[in-house]
Amino acid sequence: MSERPRRHSSSPEPSAALMTATEILPKLFLGGRTDAESLGARVPEDWACISVTEYRSRYKRQEELPHEPDGSLDMPFLVDWPNGWHADPHKLNLIAETIWWRLQIGKKVLVHCIHAQERAPLTIAWYLAWSGASPSILRAYETVAKRHPRTERRDKWLRGAEPKKLQPELPALLNAARALEATDSRLRAEAARALEATDSRLRADTISSLETAALAWAAAEPRGPKI
Repeated sequence: MSERPRRHSSSPEPSAALMTATEILPKLFLGGRTDAESLGARVPEDWACISVTEYRSRYKRQEELPHEPDGSLDMPFLVDWPNGWHADPHKLNLIAETIWWRLQIGKKVLVHCIHAQERAPLTIAWYLAWSGASPSILRAYETVAKRHPRTERRDKWLRGAEPKKLQPELPALLNAARALEATDSRLRAEAARALEATDSRLRADTISSLETAALAWAAAEPRGPKI
């Protein structure tokens, strides 16, 4: 694995305060690669950074994201099978769940592509519909485009797919775990294990660890257009 290019020591240290990403929901940001770079050399503890481009993880084109911070998750969702280039709803659902979990534990979440025009807006729109913040993917896309005018809609990538809705068991389990932790700190580990086990059962057709899923995507290198 190639080392991330080092910043010149004469350059000012990036800061999340310099970020120009659009806040679509509280703590949920839509941006481009410069916004990811503003997080610094490593993603801060109070942030989560999700790259939804396929350039770095799939095609190993490090030059497209030369200063992506360490700790960023590579979670591309475009595939070319079957029948041509399109968005994989299964991957979009997993990205949505990743966003949701990070928000639940109080992190700020940046979802980014390169220019914040196509992939990141579609991902955020999917999340809005998945989480119930918008009634449909079409309404969600309208909301994203209104708040982030640079959006270039790519409805054709979806091919009519709709998000799998957030299952009510997840918030219920999280609330139960928080209640247990507040009542008796000794139950913290048990609550965490119960959450992890139940979460895996709820989505048994996916890799149970979200970080492992991101790494698996990066290693798989599925077929794609030569760009």
